[in-house]
Amino acid sequence: MGILAAYVQRLRTGQGQKVEIAMQETIASFMREPMSQREYRSSPITRRGNRTVSPTDIYECAPGGPNDYIYIMCVNTRMFDALITAIGKPELGADPRFQTVRDRHQNGDALHEEVAAWTRLRSKWEAMETIAAAGVPCSAVHDSEDILHSRHLHARNMIRTLRHPVNGDVQLLGPPIHLSESEVEMVPSPLLGEHTAEVLSAELGLRAGELAALAEEGVVGLAPALETAGA
Repeated sequence: MGILAAYVQRLRTGQGQKVEIAMQETIASFMREPMSQREYRSSPITRRGNRTVSPTDIYECAPGGPNDYIYIMCVNTRMFDALITAIGKPELGADPRFQTVRDRHQNGDALHEEVAAWTRLRSKWEAMETIAAAGVPCSAVHDSEDILHSRHLHARNMIRTLRHPVNGDVQLLGPPIHLSESEVEMVPSPLLGEHTAEVLSAELGLRAGELAALAEEGVVGLAPALETAGA
């Protein structure tokens, strides 16, 4: 964004400028909202994990594997009512421990267990489908395999399959930015020495036999397929 701003400024004024981006400052900028809280707190802000406003949290799902979790974001009473109805526990709405946002936050452990007792019996996909259908923001926690098989990411052309000359088809993540008029095609990176013969032939006029001799002596490196062809 800084580079883009400097570029637009140059287009407008003809004047270039130096762009500085420090890693620590970039990370610190993501703390703007928590830092604003220091104005009315008497002590430093402490760690709070995933639970911001209960029952917003990450919940274990069946069958209990290391990646079997769902994240549920429930920040107001409307979402809370929709959530407890979706999980078949509407009676929690009358529980004095969970009447207001403050009540739910103060009794977060008890409320977490009520929701977790339901999610533990369902896969993260089943839980996500039910809770999302109720209008409560949520998402299954995706591992690497889940990402590669995501229907959403495939529909968005985010998952690309590239043909590698040695390893065959390889699945990779594409760029997250999609431009309507200038989509960038992904191509495999070159093999080590893949273009050595092409460059040396064009620039120095070396013939195939000379290239093969140089490769055999270890002076230059050729890609495996090209090395075989040169022999």
